[in-house]
Amino acid sequence: MIKHNHAATGDMEVAATELLHSQQQKVKNTLLGVLALKSSAFLCQLTAFAAFSFLVARLLASDVSSLVMSHFFSANTHYEWALNILVGALVSSLILNFFAHNRLMALQASNLADLEAQLHGAFKQGQHALVRQHSHFYWQQLSTEHLHAMVKFISEFQLQKWLAVVTPLLLLGVIAYVNWFVFIILLVCLPVVPLFMIIIGKGTKLLHNTYFVAFERLGSMFANRLSNIELINVFSANRQQTQRLEQSSNTLNSSTMKVLQVAFLNQTVLDFFSTLSMALIAVYVGFNLLEEINLGPKLVFADGLFLLIAVPMVFSELKQLGNLYHQKAAAQVAASELASVLFSSQKSADVLQSPSIDWHDFQVVNTAVFAKHLFVEGGQHIWLSAPSGAGKTLLFEALSKQRQASHETTQKVALLTQSPCILRGTVRDNLTLNNPHSDKVLFAMLEKVELMAWYKNLKQGLNTPLDECPPLSGGEKQRLSLARLLLCDADLYLLDEPTAFLSDAQHLRLCHLIETVLKDKTVIWACHKPQSQRWFSHIWHINELGEVLCHAN
Repeated sequence: MIKHNHAATGDMEVAATELLHSQQQKVKNTLLGVLALKSSAFLCQLTAFAAFSFLVARLLASDVSSLVMSHFFSANTHYEWALNILVGALVSSLILNFFAHNRLMALQASNLADLEAQLHGAFKQGQHALVRQHSHFYWQQLSTEHLHAMVKFISEFQLQKWLAVVTPLLLLGVIAYVNWFVFIILLVCLPVVPLFMIIIGKGTKLLHNTYFVAFERLGSMFANRLSNIELINVFSANRQQTQRLEQSSNTLNSSTMKVLQVAFLNQTVLDFFSTLSMALIAVYVGFNLLEEINLGPKLVFADGLFLLIAVPMVFSELKQLGNLYHQKAAAQVAASELASVLFSSQKSADVLQSPSIDWHDFQVVNTAVFAKHLFVEGGQHIWLSAPSGAGKTLLFEALSKQRQASHETTQKVALLTQSPCILRGTVRDNLTLNNPHSDKVLFAMLEKVELMAWYKNLKQGLNTPLDECPPLSGGEKQRLSLARLLLCDADLYLLDEPTAFLSDAQHLRLCHLIETVLKDKTVIWACHKPQSQRWFSHIWHINELGEVLCHAN
């Protein structure tokens, strides 16, 4: 696992590289097994080509001793024996490739599950503080595209990179045995192909990064405008918003075309050099058989046919590597995005943990929020005030261990944000969060938060799935989240605008409910609406510098 200090210094390039390296190490042994299967299948194919060349030469032979004699089979070899070798080698190649494919698919599934587990762990740690840093479309793109790009790079690209080294070496060894002059031709031509792949691939990462950013922006903009279509219609802003979407679409189209142009150039270069190399070998083989060229050993028909069939296999592996070369750039971009997520939620080794809050020189990491002395005693009711955007939410996220800070409490913390969270599941699941409560207690809490009128319309009562209910309004979601908070047993309760979507009258009634239920609990409460200050024993204020100032009420 990558060390936290990379994220702290903002060195995402190093963090992304180490993330890819750590994943590669996990699958290295399995990939080597797949490589062995693929290499064995390649040798079986070479054996089948040699047998096929011998059989074709024998069928065409008028003078068996001159046409059929080769490096692999003699003129005295019975054709049935060569036919058995051909069939056996082809069947063995198919079986080996089948097992290699199955192992590679299982490896990809396991690797994807591992990356998803790391991402889910980051969500579990960062929760709302992490999710709200990006749009919903960004998270969808990360889970559906970036993770798969990393998996393909770690498995398919790495395997093909090894195959592009192993198979040429195997074939060059065989060709050196057959004809040393063809060996020299390939030794000169083969390095040119990967050299051009490296040159072209230098700028591919930047192009992929631009493409992903443009794609994420267009998707987020479209989703945002779609969810606010009524507001756009009210202000007759359809034309302006359509123009903005068109501009983003054109930017995405331009980025896409640049990526495709590089892919087309890469493929064209590979085709050109492989075709040129094959043409040189074909000309040499043809003129050598006609005895017009005396360079190198004298070829017979069977050996010449074998060379013409086998050599394209090497270029085929190199061309396949070229087709997959864009996966490297895509994976590097994906790893940078995933690394930033993983390390933004990863705890630092030097965090000071304590069961109580009596902290000196408290600092929320990567923000301007700090406090020279932060003190909370059990049973205190603290009013938190600050101008909008000063950092109340950041402070709450740090206190609830969703955001990195210099200090961390080991107490059980309950947080209610101004953006209520409704989980998939039943009404009971949303209220209890797997903490058992009797139906009587749940009914009483729904009555207290003024949701009984809504509850009476549910067909299955507490067991009604929320996706089958009539849509909840903002105020109903807030009250359902408030009921969940009041039902849980925590050491510290953090209330961030708990009545944001409610009317003033309902706000006052629910404030009284909160004060009654949590009268013996430790509470830090931030609210912009009018409220009696008599309930609070202390007041915290965040000034324009981000400093948290604490004093008694």
